[in-house]
Formats: sequence, structure tokens, C-alpha cells
Amino acid sequence: MTVPQREKEEAHDYRYFPEPDIPPMRFPQDQILKIKDHIGELPEAKSGRFQEKYALSAIDSEQLTETKERADYFENCVALTKSAKEFSAITSKQIANVLINRHTDYGNTSPYDLLQSLVNQKQENDINIHILTKTIESVILTNGKAVEDYRKGKTSVLMFLVGQVKRTLNGKGDAEIIKQELLNFIKL
Repeated sequence: MTVPQREKEEAHDYRYFPEPDIPPMRFPQDQILKIKDHIGELPEAKSGRFQEKYALSAIDSEQLTETKERADYFENCVALTKSAKEFSAITSKQIANVLINRHTDYGNTSPYDLLQSLVNQKQENDINIHILTKTIESVILTNGKAVEDYRKGKTSVLMFLVGQVKRTLNGKGDAEIIKQELLNFIKL
């Protein structure tokens, strides 16, 4: 059974009264607006704008707006993707992912260099489908036991086969694409 420990329930019960040594302060609306303009966009508002404008998750937008430098850097990168044709395939979510997970040094890496590294990384991961097909066929032939284990229901072997394909391709290729292609071959 809960027993009340206090009797004060509302604010008026606390009998608040103004501090006699501090006079009440009133600010004109134009002064308040001038101060707001001087402060600029606050992190919470910027986070909300990032969610709406760039379709980022709440967590990502909050992490991007933790510092003004990171938020400004992100917006500079996104602006570059709209103005430079070579970066048009890069999405704002990819940029956010890199900025959050790679701990980019904003002072030493220009937005252009960051986007260029994303393009280079994508090109490294893109491989010729013909080469991928040949490699998958080779891996399936050399790892027949693993393929049989997969067909018997041991699904964990699939990632082993993906690893073998990536090893043969020297780490190139997207793991999801390789996985799909492997499944297509194994089901034949």
C-alpha cells in the first residue's frame, strides 16, 4: 500500500514568489528575433530538417548535428552531389554513413575528396558480371562439400562461399550481389 509522504500537489502550494533583488525583464519582440537570427539554426531544428529533406533516420540526423562542423560538412557534401555530375549517384544516406562511421577529419579532407573516395570505393566493388560468374563457378566446383551441406539445410555455409568468392576476387564485389548469384547457381 502506498502512503503519501507529502501534501503539496500543485505549484501554488509551494508559494513561489518573485526574487525581490531582480527586477522583471521584458524584451521587445524585434530584439528576440534579432537574437534568434544571430544564433542561427539550432541542432534540434537542423536534425529535424535533415530527417525531412534528406530522408535520414532520427539517430543518423542527431549524430550528424552533434557538432556544427559535421553538419556543415555533410551539407557541403550533399550540395556537391547535386552540382557535380560525377557524384550524382551518391546518396545523402551514403554520405551520412561515412561521416558517422568513419570519423572523417573535416579539417584535412575536403568534401570533394570524400566524395571522390566514395566513387573510387564503388568502382572497386563493381566487378564485371562475367568475371563474377566464372569465379562463382570455380568456387562451387572446388567447394562441392560446402554446396552439398547448404543443399541439406546448413545455411551458414553460404557466407563461407561468399568469403571464398571475395577472396578469389581480392576483396572486390558486393557481398549481397555475390550471395544472390551464389544462390542462383546453387539452386540450378
